[in-house]
Amino acid sequence: MRKRDNRKAILHEVVEGTGVAEELVLKFIRTGKIHLANIPHLGYPCEKCGKTIKEERMCEGCKKDLTKQLQQMEQEEKISEHNKPKSPTYTYYSQRTKN
Repeated sequence: MRKRDNRKAILHEVVEGTGVAEELVLKFIRTGKIHLANIPHLGYPCEKCGKTIKEERMCEGCKKDLTKQLQQMEQEEKISEHNKPKSPTYTYYSQRTKN
């Protein structure tokens, strides 16, 4: 990985060239033991869609989609809360008796 020529490698080439399991290479990337700044073609898959990314856990598209889904759920909860029946109001009647 330190040689300039090797910095153009993609994930499966690194796995083949080093003999290290893909899961372990991904773990090294996520924990910062392999820095991606100098290795432009190397990355790891988004946890939701599998697209190759270089930081965080999800790609931008999946983060936007997740945010949109959360906002939609919040709106649905607000609507549900608004439409929820209020606590019943009881009216009591009393009879007046003539004395």
